[in-house]
Amino acid sequence: MRMNVLAQGRVIWITVLSGAGKTKLAMATAERLRGKGIHPVLLDGDDVRDAIRDSHTACDRASRLVNVRRICRLARTLAN
Repeated sequence: MRMNVLAQGRVIWITVLSGAGKTKLAMATAERLRGKGIHPVLLDGDDVRDAIRDSHTACDRASRLVNVRRICRLARTLAN
């Protein structure tokens, strides 16, 4: 059975500097999608970090890359 392309999940990842308005833009985008009958899942980076953080998570480059990979896997799972 072939899945309809419109039924497949998509990921929109907004990345800019802290305080630049990512959350506001994401919320506006989610609201616009809802208006078109699309039901988005909004993942705030701070919330995701808090939810999946382990005791070894730090703010160095290597730790941030590990966190990004975790978020990628979570987003892929939700999109599928």
